[in-house]
Amino acid sequence: VYKRQGYQMRHCAYKYQQGCQDGRAVMVSVRRADNGKGLATALMGLRHTTQDGDVKADEQDNGNANANANAHTRTQVRVVTVSGRANTKVAPQLCREIAALARQLQMLLNQPDQSSLLNLVSQQTGGGPCLAR
Repeated sequence: VYKRQGYQMRHCAYKYQQGCQDGRAVMVSVRRADNGKGLATALMGLRHTTQDGDVKADEQDNGNANANANAHTRTQVRVVTVSGRANTKVAPQLCREIAALARQLQMLLNQPDQSSLLNLVSQQTGGGPCLAR
């Protein structure tokens, strides 16, 4: 999926695959609703902290289903980079919309019941494959 995104958008999305698989990042493909044409790829960094602000160790978050169930864990989401086709700049309005998506993702990741997050991913992808972890 990451190599296909990189090929279609002419950039190196696949280099961030490990961070996404480890739960340290989320990659989002932004596409036109009418024809599916790629507009941008956004990389969002995830930082998992405990209630007292300590960063959680990677091995605790690495695919562990119980890590998200911990009520004392908070996830911060920040936009790391937004790239257009062939790493071109993206329109400011689209960047603002991606920042709003990051805020919404952070809110959903920090809810005890993450069914809203799964519904959001399903709606955005039509139930199909998604680059987001």
